[in-house]
Amino acid sequence: MKVYYPNPSRPARIAAVVGFPASTTLKDGERTLILGALEASGWVVGGPYGAAARLGMKRTTLAAQMKKHEILRPAEEISLDEDLRDNS
Repeated sequence: MKVYYPNPSRPARIAAVVGFPASTTLKDGERTLILGALEASGWVVGGPYGAAARLGMKRTTLAAQMKKHEILRPAEEISLDEDLRDNS
């Protein structure tokens, strides 16, 4: 008769990944992740502190993903930038 012992290096229970609801699709998850990176970077797409760098992708790849997911910069951000340029 063989006796099996539990593997001590293996965790008894694996913690659940928290972040997205169970009913989220891959497309919704990608969109949420991209939006989060854009908001965290102040809607800067490229550069060392931009959303693309945060996501570990090229700026052009992020731009293509934004187009795919129909992500546009919020209107209040655009109008604020225009007001700053007009006052300069």
